[in-house]
Formats: sequence, C-alpha cells, structure tokens
Amino acid sequence: MNETQNNCGNECDDIPPEHLFSDYVEMIYLAVVILIGTPSNVYILIKLFREINRAQSHSVKIGFLLLKINLNISDLLILTILAVGKLCWLATYAWYGGDLLCKLFNFMSMFALYISSNIVVCIALDRLRNVLGASKIRRGKSTNLVRCMIAISWLLSILWSIPQLWVWRTLNVYPNHRGGWIQCSDIWSIERFEALHHSTQQIHSEYTQNIYNISHLVS
Repeated sequence: MNETQNNCGNECDDIPPEHLFSDYVEMIYLAVVILIGTPSNVYILIKLFREINRAQSHSVKIGFLLLKINLNISDLLILTILAVGKLCWLATYAWYGGDLLCKLFNFMSMFALYISSNIVVCIALDRLRNVLGASKIRRGKSTNLVRCMIAISWLLSILWSIPQLWVWRTLNVYPNHRGGWIQCSDIWSIERFEALHHSTQQIHSEYTQNIYNISHLVS
C-alpha cells in the first residue's frame, strides 16, 4: 500500500488495482486487534494510575510503574494511530488525506514505534541498574533517573521521526482515472515510478535511501 506500482512497466492502464484477499484478511486482523487491544490497554492504564497513587512511599516501585505507564501509552499510540490508520488506508485502497496528512501519519506512526522501543530499552536499563546496584539505590534519585530516561526517550523519538516529514508525499498514480488514484509513498518509490513512466531523472539516489534505512536500524 505504501509504495507506488513501479513494476508494472508498459502494462499499466487507467484502472487502479482492487482489493486482494490478503487485504481483507489484514483488515479483519487489524479490526480485531483494535477492538480488543484499545479497551484492554485503557483498562490497564487506569489500573496503573491507581496503583501509582498508592505507591507514593516506595520510589523504586514508582519508577517501574512510570515506565509501565509510558509503555502502555506507547501501545495505545500504536493501536490508535498506526493500526487505525492502516485499517482506513486498506479500506479505501487510496490516500484521501492529502500531502500534509500523509507526512503527519507516517511521522506519528514512526514516533509510536520509536517510543515503544525506547521505553522497552529504559525498562531493561532500569532492571539492570536495580540488579547491579540494589544496595546503592536512593529513593529520590531513583525516581528522578527514571523520569529523566523517559523524557529523553520521548525527545529522541520525536527527533528520529522528523525525517518522515521529508521522506513521504503523495502521488496521483492514475491521473487519467476518474477522480484519480492517489497514494502516500516515499520519495524514492515515487521517483522510480516517475522515471519509469515519465522519463524523469531521479534526484534522490539509492545512497540516500540506504542511509535512511540504516538509520532506522541504528536508532
């Protein structure tokens, strides 16, 4: 869905593709995940907030609860942004949100994935710190360190997601079709598509695409 049809060559016509069986399977799967996962995570989030209010005297426990709350929030972001957005995109089979929403959707989707991964790393570091330095942990400093790690995680997630605002844009793949058929795609797929069908020159090389892909693995 997120790549233009750059392999169709001269066989492309003015009729956009239709849903495949696998698309319907994925839509059903996403709908089930959203319907079950969203209320479940909201329920758990409420329980965590109640639990943290009862744990004011134990800062080590508060620190771990803060991490669990942020992990729960990141899961909700994935469900409400990435999963819901992908479900709507599959249902329409075209992009109707315009160029700005195309960029924002991919920015927020990547942000949700980054913050989830970052919080998991924070939990691992916090557990390691508690195991290696259990006798040296001070209540006040322990909570402050956890809050600092959480803040850094959110900040880095935002910074690492900013390139999505540059990489993604819309393209009318079938301009001759009634109403067109617009897709939200990355700049490299769009340039390959335009080079194939309109003999345009690629501005962004595969080198920049490799840097972009590697940056995801590193971060």
